[in-house]
Amino acid sequence: MLLKYVDDMPIVRISVSGEREAELNAHIDFAASKTIIPPNTAEKLGLRFAEYKSIATGAGVILLPLYVARVKEFGKAFDVRVGTLD
Repeated sequence: MLLKYVDDMPIVRISVSGEREAELNAHIDFAASKTIIPPNTAEKLGLRFAEYKSIATGAGVILLPLYVARVKEFGKAFDVRVGTLD
């Protein structure tokens, strides 16, 4: 698979769904422990809140809100908890 690069970052097209579904451009971050989307996207998709989880970031430890979502990428679907950050 040939990846598209934007601003020197690998980008793939994914589908994220809750009550509604949207296709999004996703930056592949091989060191990330969570999939992150903007809070307004989680709201528009009607994702169900799951929990807050402590996550270590470059800026320190934060409480990350997690939502239940179905993410489709590379021809497969995954039920995951996605975090929201601006």
